[in-house]
Amino acid sequence: MQSGRMHIRMDDGQEGDIGPGDIVMIPPGHDAWVIGGETCVFLDLGGMEHYAERVEETGRRQGASQPSQPSPH
Repeated sequence: MQSGRMHIRMDDGQEGDIGPGDIVMIPPGHDAWVIGGETCVFLDLGGMEHYAERVEETGRRQGASQPSQPSPH
């Protein structure tokens, strides 16, 4: 996180805050919101597990069983 603070609540009830300098991996199944009045700036690297993979002419990733689709996020 670059600036600001964010509160995260997981679907299982776990909660916590993150702030500048924090690096976290947040799995699906959560809600989050900004705490306070400072602008919250963070880098979201979600969906990077297939970044820069070679795509075959068929539009499929090598070894993938489904056609390559853009992330909804």
